[in-house]
Amino acid sequence: IEIQQGVYEMRKLATKKVLALMLSSIWLASCGTVATDDDGKSIFDNNNYFDRNFGGKLKEQAFALMQDEDKTYLSAGFRQISHNNYDAWLVKTDAKGFKLWDKRFGSEAVDIFYDIAKANDGGYIAVGKSYRSLEQNYSDAWITKIDQNGKQIWQKYYGTETNSEQNKVKNNSDFAAVEVLKDGYMIVGNTVQNGKSIPTLTKTNNKGEQIWQKSFKAKDQIVSQVMTLKLPKDAFSNSVVYALAKMSDGGFAIAGSQAAPDAMKTFISDTTRIFRVDANGEKLWDKQLNNGWNFMRGGQDIALDIVANDDDSLVFVGFATDTNAQFNTRVVKLNANGEKIWDKNYKSSEKAANNESYAIVRTSDKGYLLTGKITSESKQEQGLIMKLDADGKQLWYKQFGGDNDDGFKAVISNAKNHFVFAGYKSKSATDKDFWLLETDFQGKISNF
Repeated sequence: IEIQQGVYEMRKLATKKVLALMLSSIWLASCGTVATDDDGKSIFDNNNYFDRNFGGKLKEQAFALMQDEDKTYLSAGFRQISHNNYDAWLVKTDAKGFKLWDKRFGSEAVDIFYDIAKANDGGYIAVGKSYRSLEQNYSDAWITKIDQNGKQIWQKYYGTETNSEQNKVKNNSDFAAVEVLKDGYMIVGNTVQNGKSIPTLTKTNNKGEQIWQKSFKAKDQIVSQVMTLKLPKDAFSNSVVYALAKMSDGGFAIAGSQAAPDAMKTFISDTTRIFRVDANGEKLWDKQLNNGWNFMRGGQDIALDIVANDDDSLVFVGFATDTNAQFNTRVVKLNANGEKIWDKNYKSSEKAANNESYAIVRTSDKGYLLTGKITSESKQEQGLIMKLDADGKQLWYKQFGGDNDDGFKAVISNAKNHFVFAGYKSKSATDKDFWLLETDFQGKISNF
């Protein structure tokens, strides 16, 4: 057993049964449970925490995670079947992370789940995108209902068309995140029109049937702390959204980014975009929140997740390029009207390293826990978790991973007030697994 930056890594020291039994006995005596060695294999496991990965010989990755009332976990993402075939994948585990079942969904092409939620009438709702067939050269936004045992109940596809001079052109669409309503679901996503991405907000009933859909084209200007630039006449810039948060008035806050027009991208950066809508999808305000470091350098500034506090203040997380062209985690708190309260950037202590945060969760001490990845100077990725207090002060951060690329895409606070993370763990450049890790409230995975 070797310790690699806070993670216990069990190596295959030999194939002889006798030696394997000795190692298992040592592990059982010190930690309490013997690690498994197949689907659901664990590099660390005791009575309080678990660390498991699931997959085959190709690539798997989790994007979303939830805990059910019975303390089981459901993670969602994709599983690679062959070179051109990716299935949407669900993995259900018990409270200790041992797999209960897994289910694949989709076609012979590319299908991905980006978010999962408990359905309001039982079972689960998953959203993402689907190409539906190898002949289809565009993706449809996709919502599907699954029962408690992973059986698909229904599915719906949503897409858009653009009229060209010759014919109608199907556009790429996706659903990025879902929130459960009393009478249906609210889903944020993106669709492409005339080659540019436009955010969408779709309300459905309990059967996934559309009640209404609103689109939110980017503003005709790029705003930062430094200056405001009007876009060229008829310029149409990309805007992509990744997350939404439910507000106390029944509305939602939506997080993503806006890109500068193609002709200006060599010297003007992407900028974070946050906007708020009411329960009917009518926009209340729309903010661009570039950090100012990279505005004229062609860098990136993106919000990837957002949470709402009890007072309707908002905290979003993502990453921004600094003056050295490195990615740094960025966390910003806004009041209910979108006005900035504080703005924090967290640089890595390691030289030439990037750190990017993809998900955030509120914690019981009124602070925040965020997660993502850190990339070293040698380009190795490891899972990153960071604890902040209510004012954005960093209390601690930890890295988890092995010798290959690893990272986290989702985090929840579970019934034990521990944290559970979902993402990917690599065994090689072409072999990547679903990864589930549980830590205590201090980010620890060991009692000693």
